[in-house]
Amino acid sequence: MAFMIVATSLNAQDNKHEFRANLGIGIDQHLRNVQERYINDYHLDPVVLCMQLPYINQVSASLEYFNHINKHWAIGGIFGISAASCDNARFKDEDIDFYSYFINYFFDPTSDFSFKSSSQYLMPAFKYSWIPQKHFCLYSKAAIGIMHYKQDVTCDKMPFLERHENGIRFAYQFSPVGFEFGGERIRGFFELGYGKQGIYNAGILFYLNKQKR
Repeated sequence: MAFMIVATSLNAQDNKHEFRANLGIGIDQHLRNVQERYINDYHLDPVVLCMQLPYINQVSASLEYFNHINKHWAIGGIFGISAASCDNARFKDEDIDFYSYFINYFFDPTSDFSFKSSSQYLMPAFKYSWIPQKHFCLYSKAAIGIMHYKQDVTCDKMPFLERHENGIRFAYQFSPVGFEFGGERIRGFFELGYGKQGIYNAGILFYLNKQKR
């Protein structure tokens, strides 16, 4: 009986709860595919907006919780929101000269079409710590779940060309490389991956009931 009490006490001390808050930037590939179909089907010109990162069209924010089963494995979940937009597009003007094209399309980026999406996602997740240390950790993370996805393609000149999507879709995140750095209880982290949380993902985390390493 005494042995069971001691074992339970030690196990409780080993349990480690991890809470995370983070921001990420990445790609809404579904929205980009829809935009490309519109450009090809209706012979549109994309409108390039200044200061826009190539291929990056989505921003996400999420909260995470992990329960550490042992020194390496942890299971938990992720809840987050995201918003995305693609380069807008306009109908081609076949009679425009190069000088006017340059002025109008780069200094006056008005458009006929707008491509936007938003989502709220919930994903069970697991995390594997390859090198768990007191002030540093190298890890990998994977998550799969569902999201409520809303997409709107609008057109001022021809509303009948608009497209609207609102429903439940598959959601995932795979981050093969993640780094934690800082103290034993509070750390910053940075991840490289692909999915709803983005390609580049960074934030802050803190531990409760931290186990000794």
